[in-house]
Amino acid sequence: MKTPRGIWSIIILLIIALNGFSSEIRGRITDKQTGEPLPGAYVYLEKTGFYATSDPEGKFRITNVPAGTYHLAVWMLSYNEYRTTVRLADGEIKEMAIALAQAPLRSDEIVVTSTPDQVIPEATIFAQAFENENIPDVGKYLRSQPGFSAIRKGGFAMDPVFRGFMYEQLNIQYDNGIRSSNACPNRMDPPSAHIQAEELEKIEVIKGPFAVRYGPVMGGLVNLVTRRPEEGDTGIHFQAETGYESNGGGKTSSLSVKGKHSRMDYYLGVTRKVYGDYVDGAGNTVPSSFNLTDYGIKIGFVPITDHRIQVSFHNSLEKDVNFPALPMDSREVDNRIMAVDYSARNLTSWLVGISAKAYGTYNYHYMTNEGRPNFAMTHAYAPVYSETRGGKVELKLAPASHHIAYVGADYYWLHKWGDRQRVVYRNGCTGMIVDPPKTFYDKIWQNSQQRDVGIFAEWRWLVSPVWTVISGVRNDFVESSIGDPALQFQQLYGNAQNFTASNFSANASIRYEGLTNTTLHLSIGRGVRSPNLTEMFINHLTVGMDPFEYVGNPHLKSEINNQIELGIRTRLGSTQVQGNVYYSYLQNYISAAIDSAIPRLFMPCQEPKVSKRFMNLDRAYKYGVEVHVTGQLTNTLGYGMGVAYTYGQNLDFDEPLPFVPPLEGLVKLRYQQPTGNWWGEVSTRMVAPNTRYAASAGEGRAPGFTVINILAGWKVHKYVEIYGGVYNVLNRDYFEYLNRPYKNMPVSGVITEPGRSFVFNLRLRI
Repeated sequence: MKTPRGIWSIIILLIIALNGFSSEIRGRITDKQTGEPLPGAYVYLEKTGFYATSDPEGKFRITNVPAGTYHLAVWMLSYNEYRTTVRLADGEIKEMAIALAQAPLRSDEIVVTSTPDQVIPEATIFAQAFENENIPDVGKYLRSQPGFSAIRKGGFAMDPVFRGFMYEQLNIQYDNGIRSSNACPNRMDPPSAHIQAEELEKIEVIKGPFAVRYGPVMGGLVNLVTRRPEEGDTGIHFQAETGYESNGGGKTSSLSVKGKHSRMDYYLGVTRKVYGDYVDGAGNTVPSSFNLTDYGIKIGFVPITDHRIQVSFHNSLEKDVNFPALPMDSREVDNRIMAVDYSARNLTSWLVGISAKAYGTYNYHYMTNEGRPNFAMTHAYAPVYSETRGGKVELKLAPASHHIAYVGADYYWLHKWGDRQRVVYRNGCTGMIVDPPKTFYDKIWQNSQQRDVGIFAEWRWLVSPVWTVISGVRNDFVESSIGDPALQFQQLYGNAQNFTASNFSANASIRYEGLTNTTLHLSIGRGVRSPNLTEMFINHLTVGMDPFEYVGNPHLKSEINNQIELGIRTRLGSTQVQGNVYYSYLQNYISAAIDSAIPRLFMPCQEPKVSKRFMNLDRAYKYGVEVHVTGQLTNTLGYGMGVAYTYGQNLDFDEPLPFVPPLEGLVKLRYQQPTGNWWGEVSTRMVAPNTRYAASAGEGRAPGFTVINILAGWKVHKYVEIYGGVYNVLNRDYFEYLNRPYKNMPVSGVITEPGRSFVFNLRLRI
């Protein structure tokens, strides 16, 4: 029996009514420069399951797409990501011709902002976020970011702390792999102090032990990327800036020139800063003056297509830097950084790229107690040195479609040396005059060295447009040595001079984008780092928050961070929310404890009469949360809010871990005039009282505080900008939890923060 035609018509009409006419997107993908077809490119509609891969002729086809508006994205290895909006009517066939531009050859970045690299917990802070602020040093700026804090010892060279991880627990480097190290045992010269904010293009942060390609990463990685000409820049560009800050009479000036001509590009920058002592909110003067001059140069050359060579040099010169929280002040610093980079791409179908780096740093630091209360009794001088040499070779492979692999090796060598000279005029314990004065030499670094040879591999798999997986492994072969041990050190540890370790690290991360306007990522990792030269070889120096002398321990085990982290990014209308929660189980955590068998060596009549020795904790843990919210209230009024909290516990001592800051929050409200000629911003930073502290590390309670800042700017001309404002508007008298107490000074207590300060800056940009 035949089915009546009317029945078939009704069925067809029902199908159309339920499903509508299916639409289709198809087209061809080519190289923008050569016009050649690009096979293997991912074409996908964001937040949907619709995607396709281009064939050998560069053609793609996405079928059965319902009518609507979509965000179409195209990703391909070594090319810039392409995005556009596509509107489809019922039954429409959308034809597209897409030309992809090759991504610029860069060897100084670690966070690549294209799929599938944004899988691990990371953040990028571009220069636009801080170029309108007065920033004496990078550490102070990082302290304003959720999760970061900093150790203040004076007015300059704050030491960044992230989630309670500090010093070598936090890998701070320049331009993707250049590692420097402090010469001063009290870290008057942390790595973050040798690059000025005016020289930075951006700051890249990897949160946690989720990277294997950039040296040992235990608690996190900070990459300070210095400026160079942008892709597409041509000709020559100038920028000059001058500024003044009322509190401390701080004067800053900078000049930079960058250009690109044919196959060559270059950047030259000079920064000068002179600050006096600042005044806190109670009217007390804090000795915090400093004087610095920084200059850097980068020259890049493309000898043939897809190959680039870059040479860079940077010099930081500091003079007369006061550190009231330390036993001495810095009179002179000369820090030099030299590097050569090579990168190439599109070598074969499977060898996508190769990069190589060689670098060296040299750090001279001269310290003295001149001008301190004990100078009349003992004149102390300490010329100390550190130098590093390093390199890295990395291959970027494409073993299969939608797979990327990185394999390579790196090398790092660190050498520290220098003695302290003491000329004693009066015995500090008996008060007797020493005539003639006696001279003593104390071995600060004991001519110590550390070598690290690392091998690594990382695999990235774009499973689909909504699933991405990254995994990596790394092993470091570390050798530490002491070349000129002091007598006291030999008595403790004998004549052993070489100590070795093999450190294995690994991680895995997965990202999911299948939810509307939402991205989820889960990371798990193990990061291992060997003890640093201070922890191993320091000899009776006061390098902690407390007045104890510290003694190194060459038998320390490597420190391990086992961390899991869950993150979310979502958009609700004009509001963007990003959140992270994490847990770290710490093994062999390095701390210091009182050792009554080691008496105080210098000034033995003073308290405490025993020393502390570095040691490993068997068990400790941390967990925390960070949330950041941004959005628009109107077309011209935007806001930002952030909150961060870390909880750390020392299970061996049954007390909190040291250097873990309290709960803090930040709120910003910003107005931007529609034409963009002027803007204004009010920010409020709120820090809760700190009731969890490590008494064994010399920590104590710290009150909470709220600080309000107001900034504004005006674009007077297309080449001229004026900006400024008021910091600490209410002139609050407060101190941060990690501010150190005064040492060898006529006053006592914790160093307080600057009171109200007016700032003014003028910028010329051509």
